[in-house]
Amino acid sequence: MTGQEIKALHTELRDGREMDDVTFYTLAELAKAEFERMRPWRKLIKKDSSKSSTSATTYATSFAMPSSFIMTLPRRTLKLVNTSNVNDYIDCVEVPWERWDEYKNSQGYFTIDHLNSLYYVSGTVSGTYTHNFFFITTTTTLASGITWSFPTEFHPAIAFAVAAMEELGMDYDDINARMGNANFQRAQLIMRSAIKWDDTLQRSALGA
Repeated sequence: MTGQEIKALHTELRDGREMDDVTFYTLAELAKAEFERMRPWRKLIKKDSSKSSTSATTYATSFAMPSSFIMTLPRRTLKLVNTSNVNDYIDCVEVPWERWDEYKNSQGYFTIDHLNSLYYVSGTVSGTYTHNFFFITTTTTLASGITWSFPTEFHPAIAFAVAAMEELGMDYDDINARMGNANFQRAQLIMRSAIKWDDTLQRSALGA
């Protein structure tokens, strides 16, 4: 569904009361962001290979985080691969920024300075290594002609979530509160279905 189609569904849920575009898409983007940040969805895994380490790189060398970054993967987020020998690679484990001094001189670690959107890699290398950085990405900002990246069956969650925001907050009264709670529950029902789908993808990726 495009943003326009999701908005049309929201209008139907509100008995034909159409919300202005600015308000709707602002709330829709909030609903989408909440959905995408709920867990490390397989659907949102993205690879960035634009950075590299050389013999001149140290633990103090900073690398810019991908602009669409949401979160790292639970495991194997960063792999350094030798550009001259793909069988020579270094798996890097993430450690907290506040503990970087404990790990910075030992190869095989990386840390993220989230405040400044930078990451650092520990130790040194003796060649050129490409950073294969896998992460959970945000999707394109929802607009009239934009289609959300998730499967279509999950798109109504945004319409239900926006309706609940409106009824439980902006347009609150006893009647809207009852409708808002119902729409919130419908959004959560879709979320549970999406989580089951994602769990299947996770198990498939692990060969389980």
